[in-house]
Amino acid sequence: LSYSSPKVFTKGTIITPLTSTVTGSGIIYSVSPSLPAGLSFDTSTGTVSGTPTSATNLNTYTVTATNSGGSTTFDLVITVNDVVSIPDTTAPVITNFSIPSSSNSLSILINNFAATDETSSVSYYISESPSVPNVTDPNWNLIIPTTHTFATEGSKTLYAWVKDYSGNISSPSLANTIINLLKSGSYTSSGSSIYGLPFYSNEACLPGQLFSTITGKSCSSVLITPSTDSSCFYGDLFSVITGKKCSASASNPITVTTSSASTISRTLKLNMKGDDVKNLQVYLNTHGYIVAKSGPGSFNHETTFFGPATKKAVVLFQRANKLIADGIFGPKSIGVMN
Repeated sequence: LSYSSPKVFTKGTIITPLTSTVTGSGIIYSVSPSLPAGLSFDTSTGTVSGTPTSATNLNTYTVTATNSGGSTTFDLVITVNDVVSIPDTTAPVITNFSIPSSSNSLSILINNFAATDETSSVSYYISESPSVPNVTDPNWNLIIPTTHTFATEGSKTLYAWVKDYSGNISSPSLANTIINLLKSGSYTSSGSSIYGLPFYSNEACLPGQLFSTITGKSCSSVLITPSTDSSCFYGDLFSVITGKKCSASASNPITVTTSSASTISRTLKLNMKGDDVKNLQVYLNTHGYIVAKSGPGSFNHETTFFGPATKKAVVLFQRANKLIADGIFGPKSIGVMN
């Protein structure tokens, strides 16, 4: 009787069955002491098989083969090693991080934030500081951040990191933006820009409007008003509002008015009230998602109440923009609007 011996196995790894080499017939096999946990012994063939479930030191197991002619033994030596844990020292890699290049609001959307790792990237971190965050910093987030709010306007840089389960932190990824808050007032044009903002011939806003009645866009551009009876934009030959000839040009500066475009900074839903609800209704009415054809909620008759008609219009907006159509105007809807 013989086996391939000694044998070294690894905890949790299935073994290649050990078969006996023996002569004779009608043999019955036995083994003493019992094999390591997880291994089985076939008394009719003497085969050892299975998956060891615990580590054991080198030990000798005596196999006995018996038939009518007598018996013989073999000392099978087995060791089961524990699993060697290889530490994870590879940091995640950020594959995509982007934000809008400019914004008229202190709050911006995180357009993309993605990373890869050998296991899984579990925590995310964004900051205006280039300093690497501590692995135990409470601002690590299990959910990918979708927005960030700056304290002041100007040129900004946002830094992003990812941390894995082992505490490995990625190299930073950075993105830049310019925050330019519009202020109400009158200014004089010079060339093709005013107050640091370009003129847009495709956006038309009257003083005090939140959204253009012509394009439906947010009033983030400036309105050139050379007189009370016509309104012209830089480069226009005729007013898009009155049809009258425009006399303004880069060589003939004129006074313009800017409107501070109100933004929606909270989630809006059924039965809520506020000026931001009215702003939302204006946006919906001027973007083809009509709240009401007449009466309260209709164009130029927007209200501060979020009722069923507003919810219905929000659902249409969300479906058109491939968002979850729940009628709740939350961060993703606000992002599309902005």
